[in-house]
Amino acid sequence: MSTSAIAPALPAIRTHFAALNTPNVALLVELLVSITALCTGLASPLAGIIADRLGRRPLLLGSLGLTVIAGSAGAVLNSLWVILFSRALLGVAVAGVVVAATTLLTDYFAGDRRETVLGWQGAIVFFAGGVFLPISGALADIGWRFTFLVYLAPSVLVVLGFFLVDEPAPTNHNPSKKNDESVTEVGIEVFTASEFRERLAQVPLAKLATIFATMFLAQIIYFLLPVRGPFYLRTVAAASATSIGVALAGTLLISGVVALEFDRVSRQIGVVGVVALHFGVMSVGYAIVALAGTYSGIAFGLTVVGVGLGLQLPAFNTWTAASVPDELRGRALGWLTSVIFLGQFASPLVTRPLVVQFGLRWTFGAASVTMIGLALVLGGLRLRLDPSASSDR
Repeated sequence: MSTSAIAPALPAIRTHFAALNTPNVALLVELLVSITALCTGLASPLAGIIADRLGRRPLLLGSLGLTVIAGSAGAVLNSLWVILFSRALLGVAVAGVVVAATTLLTDYFAGDRRETVLGWQGAIVFFAGGVFLPISGALADIGWRFTFLVYLAPSVLVVLGFFLVDEPAPTNHNPSKKNDESVTEVGIEVFTASEFRERLAQVPLAKLATIFATMFLAQIIYFLLPVRGPFYLRTVAAASATSIGVALAGTLLISGVVALEFDRVSRQIGVVGVVALHFGVMSVGYAIVALAGTYSGIAFGLTVVGVGLGLQLPAFNTWTAASVPDELRGRALGWLTSVIFLGQFASPLVTRPLVVQFGLRWTFGAASVTMIGLALVLGGLRLRLDPSASSDR
């Protein structure tokens, strides 16, 4: 919801500001989506540190409040540049929400139960998008400013979070060191600086680099949909904003259903196997989108994309959380969140030359081929990369 909620309104926003002779309007309108991703990516590592040192709950509640204010600001702002600034603030808020919420879930649950809950988290993310995108599309057909009002919805979560969310109790491996100045608090544990260095040495940096690089590529490819998809549907199928919202929502709704099955699939083929499978299925969906010439054909392709996409978030969250010591989990998930949104920001920049030179149809085709390659590579390396088969778990 954070970045793509206004996607159905992008063509109308571009038309509005083009009529006002706004310079570089096409690029600036694309940035309305990607600037949020950029700022989320840049702020996520800091959010991970805040979550580990100051607590998950205050970060979550403060970030939700900022989400409401910054997200809905576009409904009343008249300058495209000022709207861009509000979208940047929204990105900072989203970083706090994502990192705090994911870290809380990994604090509350462990083992198979954690994988199940992370699957639920992914499902809820997709279901929310599936609900709000058609609403956004309908509001965009009334007027593009109304689309920004969907960001008022998290105000309910601020109230619920205040009463229902508890901060995990800190643990202390050596209570006698509480008053020692060399004690450093990281995550929800307290230990000395030398202990921290020892634990940091246990972090599988090569494995994390593989996870983050893979997710970065995945987001460049996925973000073709919210950034380029509305214009593709408008050009190929003359789709209205409501129809665009429905098509994109279908992707997310099926993703939500599939995400609920993540723990079952993961137990069968391992978390890295799930990542490979998600790329394989998404490649089929992107191929259908590239070849289809009608609204129904594109919508069907997007549904297939949704089957693979539903496995993505819980798989990468589980892969990351299982690869680092517990006390560094908040920071690792913060870096993963950063990679996710930096990939989303990079997507329109990386794909623009392809779109300009070859068009959207060929760009979707190239994305399909790329994902087939990723699926084959990860499938071949599954046993080596899977944390369940590693002593680093």
